[in-house]
Amino acid sequence: MIPEHARRVFKGEILEVYTWDQELFDGSHSTFERIKKVDGVVIIATTDKNKILVVRNEQPTHKTFVGLIGGMVNHGERPVDAAKRELLEEAGYSSDDWELLKIYHPESNMMVYSTYLLVARNCLKVGGQNLDPGEKIKVFKVTFGGFKKVLERNAVKQGYIALELYYITKIKKLSDSLKNKIFGRAKSNPLKIDEFALPKFDDSIFRPAD
Repeated sequence: MIPEHARRVFKGEILEVYTWDQELFDGSHSTFERIKKVDGVVIIATTDKNKILVVRNEQPTHKTFVGLIGGMVNHGERPVDAAKRELLEEAGYSSDDWELLKIYHPESNMMVYSTYLLVARNCLKVGGQNLDPGEKIKVFKVTFGGFKKVLERNAVKQGYIALELYYITKIKKLSDSLKNKIFGRAKSNPLKIDEFALPKFDDSIFRPAD
């Protein structure tokens, strides 16, 4: 969290840096700093053939990675509109059936941002890719079983989302619910958003030291 009285000392294309005076527990003061990153979107895009779109992505400053389609939310852009834009730009696909699955707020002492996980159902190829000069992206279609294998190999770049999806696919009840949800078979019995969560950490195991 960045307090309202924080002062912005740097503004870039993706990151902003804020600083503020923070009172500590003993009454002393210290300068705190935190980074605000633009929000992102990640898309589980499915086709009418029960396939999931995954991409192999090359960038100048990253090793080649496999992941879901996604990108940044531009200033003033709604997350769903950002997701539609990224799906079209990276894969040349479009969908009229969108649903927000979860909003992630990765915990960090130094950085603040949100990532929106959406599903796009019945995606159709409507054109070619429109990639940035710093991107090389190849699109693949995989079955749900193939998607599980991608997660098992720890090949997906979106680490914290991939970890949670991997956990879900290892539990049959949740895996079946996720499969039905992303392929549009669960509208009468929707998967509860609370089921999209890693087990809560139990701090009751800690006891005060003697």
